[in-house]
Amino acid sequence: MRNNKENPWTLKICDLLKKELDNNKYEVACFEKIPYSVFINSYSENNANIDIMRYEVDLLIKEKRGNCSIPKLIIESEYGEITTHDTITYSNKAKAHKDLYSGLRYGLMIGNSNELGVSPRIINHGDNFDFIFVFKSDTPSDKEWALFVDIVKRNLDISNKLENIISGKNNKDKVRYSCIEKNIEFYE
Repeated sequence: MRNNKENPWTLKICDLLKKELDNNKYEVACFEKIPYSVFINSYSENNANIDIMRYEVDLLIKEKRGNCSIPKLIIESEYGEITTHDTITYSNKAKAHKDLYSGLRYGLMIGNSNELGVSPRIINHGDNFDFIFVFKSDTPSDKEWALFVDIVKRNLDISNKLENIISGKNNKDKVRYSCIEKNIEFYE
């Protein structure tokens, strides 16, 4: 459940992030509903009757491609505190969205946190987050902001690499990796 400070804070972070990314390549949006599942009502060889289910996400970064765009990074937002229920809900949303979009990355940010850092409940129940970021106050410090922007940019790069691996599986000229490590970094 959103509190009355969460939406304005999320919009503030969204506006700050727009200044950090290439506006010709990326679009940053808040509170957009994006597909997470497809329900097939019926189909035949050349026709399908489908319904698309959508979840609203707090912050979305899409890569522009001609007349359309591709979700690359979703960041869910909480303000003040996060409950176990919030964590489970967001983690399940992350899984549903990641199942639909090749290479999609998913983060969680908490503003003006009552916690001293990342809560154990997020670690216990947030399996589908690629990063978790806790801002200590309403306005990010310079150090927090620089780290947050770096994490966002790294996740956009990872998203593109993963999408290229998955979507270009039959391309003989694609880059092939001999090792991919899911690295976990800890920041104090």
